[in-house]
Amino acid sequence: MLAGLSYGVGTNVTASAYEPHGTLTAYAIYAPQNLARLDQAFQAESSRIFREGFTADQLKVAKTGLLQARALSRAQDAALVDVLTDRLDRDRTLAYDAKVDRDIEALTPEQASAAFRKY
Repeated sequence: MLAGLSYGVGTNVTASAYEPHGTLTAYAIYAPQNLARLDQAFQAESSRIFREGFTADQLKVAKTGLLQARALSRAQDAALVDVLTDRLDRDRTLAYDAKVDRDIEALTPEQASAAFRKY
């Protein structure tokens, strides 16, 4: 739906391990003359997801990307040090990460859609 309106789009989700909150950020790189059309398209897509939910294919792509990024963060020395330091700070082990990965793999479109609607 956003094709041709922007040079690139993306989203980012962050959640705090210390506080009961997080953020969802959506962004687009666009030419100024496309702002109104881009805003309209973004609102339409958000409304569609709220109404219809995520498809199995959409969730599969998202889960694959997230799981690959998590695996990569444990496969590079510098990133692994950050992960291990973070887990030590929270009194967790990599078993916690394995459980999170399993939870991501098990996530259904219905659960993802419900979370989108709730938050």
